[in-house]
Amino acid sequence: MKKIFKGFILFILLFLTSCNSIPTFEIDPSLDYSSFNEYYLDNINNFYLQKEETYGIYLYRVDCESCNENKNAILNHLNEYKKGNKHFKVYIYNTIRLKEENAVYTSNPSLSIEESKNIMVNNKVSSLKDTIINLVPSLYIVNNGVIYDYIAGGVEVAKYLISTSLDSRSYSDINGAILNNLEDFYTLDYKKYYIYLYFVTCPHCFKVKPSLLKYLTSLKNKEEPIFVFNIYSSISEEGIEIRNKFKIPYDVNNVDDFKNKYVKENIENKVNKLEDTYFKYVPVLFEISDNHYSACYIGEDEIIEKISF
Repeated sequence: MKKIFKGFILFILLFLTSCNSIPTFEIDPSLDYSSFNEYYLDNINNFYLQKEETYGIYLYRVDCESCNENKNAILNHLNEYKKGNKHFKVYIYNTIRLKEENAVYTSNPSLSIEESKNIMVNNKVSSLKDTIINLVPSLYIVNNGVIYDYIAGGVEVAKYLISTSLDSRSYSDINGAILNNLEDFYTLDYKKYYIYLYFVTCPHCFKVKPSLLKYLTSLKNKEEPIFVFNIYSSISEEGIEIRNKFKIPYDVNNVDDFKNKYVKENIENKVNKLEDTYFKYVPVLFEISDNHYSACYIGEDEIIEKISF
């Protein structure tokens, strides 16, 4: 009987989140936007200046019918975030304030939602003057200071908030997760551990982040810990300097070639020095066993599959 009931609830949830209606939530009637003052965007000009690596900006207007229909969805998300059940931080902003804050932004009502999204995402918009503000309610996803995604309309915003696995936490928020010195790559005092290399503006690394944060905060991480290290972009001075510490192959056409030749060679030689370790692609997860190179997982799909449980 319990299985039937659970199945019925799941069916209802799927129905509500897939059809053209806004999911309903049981919300404390005393809750309102004012219950979450700490999540108000203090000024629209700070759109791209929040401290989190990844966060949302939710635009609404109190006299907007679609916004009012979507209100319980955003209040539910804010409440769950406040209680620690969700980790994706969303800032809220009433667009009635745009005029009083002398906001300079882009407005083109002739653009569709999809066109607006493509323009902002493809151009990696990072300033308010280039940000398209046409519709409310709307949700902007900012990742490392640029637009990563854009969702508009009451139904779509609500569905997005329900299904998102985005995480606003930084790896530095997790105690012991950061590899402080790359020279410790093979010297950590564990039977088996992993080194994850990434950089914050890498879109593939961004996709790994929710799964990796889940692993880092799990008991599994105590058994076989993962340590993360930011290698910066390959075109930055820091990124070039860090990459020069590895052994870089220059005759590689694709990931499979790299694995078949260089990963295989590192494993067979039981490499235990950074200068002998072949490196080419990001994101990458190195497996270290008995302080020797034992495996290598490359790309978001392979890494996520490896660390999921």
